[in-house]
Amino acid sequence: MTSALPEADLAVVLAQLRGMLLSREAATEAVAHLARAARELVGPAAGAGVSVLEPGERRITTASTDRLVEAADALQYDLDEGPCLATWTTGAAHRLEDTGSDRRWPELTAALARMGVRSMLSVPLNLPDRTVGTLKVYATTAGAFSAHDEAVLTELAAAAATLLGAGQGPDAPRGLTDGALEALADRRTVDVATGVVMERHRLAEDDARRRLLTDARDTGRPLVEHAQHLVARAGRRP
Repeated sequence: MTSALPEADLAVVLAQLRGMLLSREAATEAVAHLARAARELVGPAAGAGVSVLEPGERRITTASTDRLVEAADALQYDLDEGPCLATWTTGAAHRLEDTGSDRRWPELTAALARMGVRSMLSVPLNLPDRTVGTLKVYATTAGAFSAHDEAVLTELAAAAATLLGAGQGPDAPRGLTDGALEALADRRTVDVATGVVMERHRLAEDDARRRLLTDARDTGRPLVEHAQHLVARAGRRP
């Protein structure tokens, strides 16, 4: 069988992922790199995103290549529907060919269409006994992704899942549990609050996150509670 993904490209991506996972406790940087690699390797993609259950933990790490993808991912989790959740639950690829005509998720597709998203493809990060996350790409044109694009993304996801899922215990959840969804929502709230701090104080993202944490400690609130308060006062929606 001929590989859909050039071996040299795959080798480079996986070597970089492996180095990140060996040098950091969390998979945050590796997941961000995986999202960028998906966008670059799948030609029609306007952006890409990843959601993965961190090894040995009960929390979700997410990454996106741009704000549009971040918003589209968040929308699926907020509505509790769409290709991303279907992929995580079933461990199989799901495609949305056209947000203008797909009727499986009417509320989602209408919202995505208003955002400029016309099609998307989501594939699982599968280990032999469970799904540890999802990798998805978005496009601004309908029917953007071919069978070849799906094969490329699936091959990348299959190889990356082994690295990203290393060290997970056998009791790791197979699907996206209520607890995982709550953790994901908390992370989105912190991300939005970080954006508020960046805009308000003209800070870089890392500096804004540090300020958010410091302010939370000064007020005596947990980080998520402080982030929720800040987001609400700013009139933002996580």
